Amino acid sequence: MSTDSTPSAPAQGNFLDFIGHSPDEEMAVRGADVPAAGDLELADLNPLNPHLFAEHRWHEHFARLRAVQGLARRAQERSTGRQA
Repeated sequence: MSTDSTPSAPAQGNFLDFIGHSPDEEMAVRGADVPAAGDLELADLNPLNPHLFAEHRWHEHFARLRAVQGLARRAQERSTGRQA
């Protein structure tokens, strides 16, 4: 009987292949070639995508999010009658 308490690795392949890709690896592959902020649905905007920073294109994505937040704030102010 073995007393080794180390978890066993998968029988074949790399450990990351077994559990899937890490978020960093996924972003490195899937995060490239990001369309312009105006071409994306709001839910698809990811302001933390490192490719936006490397390509100096993060400004447009943050600007779109700020604009939407501003619109939501103004709508809330109109509905409640108060300023945030």
